[in-house]
Amino acid sequence: MAEAWPAAPDLERAWREEDWIGAFSIEAADFRARLDEHGMEDRAALRALTRLVRISTLGGNPGLARTLGEIALPLTEQSLGPEDPDVGWALVWTALAHRTVGERPQAAALLERARSLSGVLVDPDPTWLQLLKQAEANYERGVSLTRALEMYREAVAAARVPGVPRSRLVDVLTWSAWFHVQNGEHDAAREYLDEAERLVREEGLEHWAIRGTQLALRGDLAAMDGRLEEALGFYEQTSIVYDRSREGLFPGLSQRRIGRYPRDAAAGLLLELGREREAWSTLQDWNGMEWEDAFRIAQWHELEPGTAARHDSLGTELLRTRSDFRAVTDQASARLLAAMLGTRAAVWRLEGEYHRRHPLARPTPEDVAARLPPGAALTGDLFSQYGRSRGKGSPAGFCTAWSYVLLGDGTLRWHPLYDSREGDLVSESGLATLRLLRAGGWNIRVPRDPDLDRQLRELGRERWGPWLDLLDERGVDRLYAEGCYPLPPHECLVLPDGRDLIDRFVVSYTPSALLLLAMPVWRQPDVHRALVLASPRRDHPSERADPPGDDVLFPEPLQVEEEIAAVSMWADSLETRRDVWESPPRRGDRSFPLVQLVGHVVVNQDPEQRGLVVRTHEDGIGLVDFERLRYGWDFGNALVVFSGCQTIVDPWANPSGAGLLGARAGAIVGTWREVDDRASVVLMREFYRVLAGDPSASPARALNEARRATRDWQDGRGRRPFAHPAYWAAFGLVAGFDD
Repeated sequence: MAEAWPAAPDLERAWREEDWIGAFSIEAADFRARLDEHGMEDRAALRALTRLVRISTLGGNPGLARTLGEIALPLTEQSLGPEDPDVGWALVWTALAHRTVGERPQAAALLERARSLSGVLVDPDPTWLQLLKQAEANYERGVSLTRALEMYREAVAAARVPGVPRSRLVDVLTWSAWFHVQNGEHDAAREYLDEAERLVREEGLEHWAIRGTQLALRGDLAAMDGRLEEALGFYEQTSIVYDRSREGLFPGLSQRRIGRYPRDAAAGLLLELGREREAWSTLQDWNGMEWEDAFRIAQWHELEPGTAARHDSLGTELLRTRSDFRAVTDQASARLLAAMLGTRAAVWRLEGEYHRRHPLARPTPEDVAARLPPGAALTGDLFSQYGRSRGKGSPAGFCTAWSYVLLGDGTLRWHPLYDSREGDLVSESGLATLRLLRAGGWNIRVPRDPDLDRQLRELGRERWGPWLDLLDERGVDRLYAEGCYPLPPHECLVLPDGRDLIDRFVVSYTPSALLLLAMPVWRQPDVHRALVLASPRRDHPSERADPPGDDVLFPEPLQVEEEIAAVSMWADSLETRRDVWESPPRRGDRSFPLVQLVGHVVVNQDPEQRGLVVRTHEDGIGLVDFERLRYGWDFGNALVVFSGCQTIVDPWANPSGAGLLGARAGAIVGTWREVDDRASVVLMREFYRVLAGDPSASPARALNEARRATRDWQDGRGRRPFAHPAYWAAFGLVAGFDD
């Protein structure tokens, strides 16, 4: 039976839109009632639930997968019968979820039940899959690269045993080749890739996804060896295959890493070769859904300079003829394209025209709150509802969802929803984030929430006793004094000796760049101490007990007291310069000022959901719409470095670095895909080293040298862990090509 199930939009839509916090402890009968409300018949419901179990298991959310599986199995066996093939697959994926969280007895029992079903399973033993996922988990947690490589080799051996279909062996070989390519093991990667391609030819196993991945890996190997033109050829073939397949590369395993990077990498290579306009054309072509209008304009005008008037005219016409929602997209695409061509005058004209037509495009928090229906959430979840994303950049390898509601009186209500590390309603990491900010001098008001108190008490004191004891008559405030584990920032950016080049530094405390600290750093003697706070904590209770190996890149973190002291220093600096939010960046000794924005970004494509910036204010908490960075700051032709994930990929999303062009940013260094935090540290360090060492260095030259240095960077064992284009090709330059 194929491992793909038809989509169940009704169930998934309900999962996204309804308040299903109770889904983590809901009874089967109640769950059945929820499904009946959406008119789903039993088999469709089972397939949808199994698909969610599968996605959660492979996506690093085994606690949620286990819970969903346990809810679905008793119900579906009653209605479909234990011999049904769909029930068999639900058993397998629920078993894998149990194994992933360490519950081996339960997993073994479920697998035995699955094996007893005649003719249900394609694979007699999913050992190879489990080994792959354990290896990936080891790698994601930074436990041991050596052990992860060993487990990939074990997975290949397990897939070679008699009885495993050859198509599965090709999958495992290709996946293992990809992992070895990423981590500098080129010879082993070529062997796996050669074997996989041989099996495809001999067995007639041609498949678009498999072939596309193999071509992408060939391109990666060529790029790592410096054969850039050859790599471009492979990436072009990959793109053709991808367009034909319409299903992504390696669906269900790692679309996040494999399915999106071929043309991203090609664009990075074109930038390195000095073919900037081809790079942007490639990027716009790749993001067809979001960039269709910009790409159409680019084709129309053939990316020739001097077309500002035509861009202005076309953009204005789009504003007049499209609906408000489409106007946002079209106007932003036209504006970005005009800026890339160096015609910022056209950008400003489009801005003026747009805001004459849309006076509410720059609402204050009070304006937004007044327009909200009672109890409505302004921005949804702080990171990702129910922890659907993997939290790759978080220090312990988990993600936390915090939902917030901006009320009419301007207060901000916090609701801890889900911690994917434990499957708990109350997130220790989220509470600790607020504690760390409070320790740093931030005056954050967290009003008592009776509904949350009630929900916690209903779950029972045995499980939630420690938290219930803290939720006394003084509310959440007492949590800050109870020794909650402090969550370090998510970026580790150690600046070189030329750190005084940076006029303003903004560091994120959340994965979505919504909580920002602004600080001047050019005269901070202990700035390195503050920044090293961002290192992953090896003593975090959710980390494995394995000691860090030689392949750990980060230094050991500071003690908790030193962390709090460092944050206090930041807050003191900010308090003494309240004008930091109002005045343009201070010009330094260079010919251009430099502004660094550091933070994780989750691109939000819903214009009704706007990112918020939290800042200190004389009267307490202050809320600033992300758009105010764009419309309230004057960057004075500064070079803005926005090194989070996808910071320039979607100009009309909030937050988006590309929109800062409207605030007179001279050029922007950003990313058009997800990036690796460790590689970003290396790349940014080299970028600033070049700028600091050569006053004549342009941003384009510094970025090219930084990309090459990241590709060639070697660890203590002589390996090149960041040679893969996914680590360095995502960084690009918007405008400023000729600076």
